[in-house]
This record gives sequence, structure tokens and C-alpha cells, in this order.
Amino acid sequence: SKGLLLVRKREEARAMKPQTLAYKASKLRATLKRRLKPGEEHPFPTPQSMREYLLTGPISCCYCRDSLGYENMSIDHIIPLSRGGTSIRTNLHIICSNCNKAKGSLTHEEFHVLMVFLDKYPTLKKDVLRRLRASGLMFLRYKR
Repeated sequence: SKGLLLVRKREEARAMKPQTLAYKASKLRATLKRRLKPGEEHPFPTPQSMREYLLTGPISCCYCRDSLGYENMSIDHIIPLSRGGTSIRTNLHIICSNCNKAKGSLTHEEFHVLMVFLDKYPTLKKDVLRRLRASGLMFLRYKR
């Protein structure tokens, strides 16, 4: 039934209102543009390229395997900017907002290993992810 889910997600993305898609794309592009380093290329220059990526991109988060939709998708840096990563397209992937908040400044590999380890301990996993998300929100609160 994964094939059925894939078809449904593709249809959902195709049926997305152009205004909704343009808003999401412009919001994501503005965030990435603000964080670009000098000399970097802009990864998603148009709403159309964002729509194409949604149509061909992942249908579930690579960490928690939750279904990705307009309301919970987030662009994440595979190697975080704080650890020398860039905002070029090859260093970006789409994951769910919850995992993005919990991942923080961990690399893709580090967070993936943590998630595989925590899969063995469901109650511990829930607590660790809650604490990681809370620490990220606390950082945002005091960053200004």
C-alpha cells in the first residue's frame, strides 16, 4: 500500500492551489536566501522548481517515516550551516517539522544514528525528542 500512498501524495501535490504553493515556496526561499553565504547559488529560484521538487520528492520523512504534507514539511540542511554546510541544493532535503526541530545542529548521519538507536527504546525516544525540540525552541527564544 506504499504505492497507493505515493499516488495519493502526488495527487495532493498536483492539486495544491497555486497560491498555497507559491506562499510555501516563497517562505522557504526567503529563509534560504537570508541564510546564503557569499557566492552560493540559490537552491530554489522559482515556485515552479519547488512544485516540481514536491511532485518528485519524498512522501515521508527519512527519520520518523511520518507522511509529509504541506503543513508539516520543512527544508533541512544535511550538513548544518553552523558546521560548515551550505544552502546549495545537494545539501538540502525535505523532512517533517518535528524532526527538523529535534535535529538542530546534528548532521544527517548523526541524527539518523540517534533515531535508529532510539527506535529500540520507544519511551526513551519520545522523551529525548521532546527535550531536543524544547532546547531548540529555548535557543530561538534567547537568540535575539
